[in-house]
Amino acid sequence: GDDAPPYAAGTFTVQNLGAFGVASAAPIVHTPQACALALGAVVETLAPAPDGGFVASPKLAATLAADHRVVDGAVGAQW
Repeated sequence: GDDAPPYAAGTFTVQNLGAFGVASAAPIVHTPQACALALGAVVETLAPAPDGGFVASPKLAATLAADHRVVDGAVGAQW
């Protein structure tokens, strides 16, 4: 059998911790992958309304971690 870790053949990992109620996370990039994206839970937050008040608005935290040997940090930050 193949004893390689499940992430050994990939280049990008998506971690959906929001499915477990986690609001945000900091992903870890495993070699040989280039990036990892962590998604948090959708939570209701207050946002400014056009009329000057506030309205409930859904928010999702998405955190990208990149291996800077592969991805330019400025390009990752623009994402």
